[in-house]
Amino acid sequence: MRTYKRETKYEAFSLIEMLITIIILGFILITCALVLTTLIKVSTVSTNKTRVRTESEYMQELLKRTIRTTDPANARLYNSLGSRQYNPSTSKIVPTVLSPSNPYETHLGENQIGNEIHLKPFGSNKWLCVGFFYEVGNAMESDGKTPKGYVIKTTMDDTNSSAADCFDSNKNKPHNYIVLNSRFVNVSNMEVMYTMTEDKNKEFILNLRSDAIYWYFAKGAPLSRDILRQSIVKTEGVMW
Repeated sequence: MRTYKRETKYEAFSLIEMLITIIILGFILITCALVLTTLIKVSTVSTNKTRVRTESEYMQELLKRTIRTTDPANARLYNSLGSRQYNPSTSKIVPTVLSPSNPYETHLGENQIGNEIHLKPFGSNKWLCVGFFYEVGNAMESDGKTPKGYVIKTTMDDTNSSAADCFDSNKNKPHNYIVLNSRFVNVSNMEVMYTMTEDKNKEFILNLRSDAIYWYFAKGAPLSRDILRQSIVKTEGVMW
């Protein structure tokens, strides 16, 4: 009886082939990770950019609708930017020592820039006050250059009150304050001014500069972080 001896041969990849395969897979995985990271950053930036536009338009639309329904005599402008700041941890507006003078003695005239606008619409017994204030302590964003700011809305009874009481935390409680920009959006500046028209109305110019707080691109990137919105609206007092 004859016996046959089988020769078993095992085939496998060599060490060099395995190393080359691992290197190629590594490059592919690194490329995929970079692409996915970039897509996530672009998506986040796009979402925040859209949020900035939406909130800017909302704040200006709120002012425009109220201005249109306000008598010119009841549309008043003040500049308290150096006299008051906002504390987000306590929701209070606190005085500063930068400007000891009272900014509410008289309201501003034509072509003077203010940060507070007080409006009493037709048929209302309340004042609607919208103001822009920097954060207490002159806090800055992560870039160290852009100041943190807030646009705040509140209402105040017309009786037994003055313009200074609108954002006075002792006379108008902090729970009446509504911050119009969210924690994702910073308002770095808001300017309001007006001119008188021929029909004795006030034409207001509203400038609002805001930006997304969460930003992943460098300063020289093609996408701009800031958004500037400007609106022009006038009161609609009827002249007989």
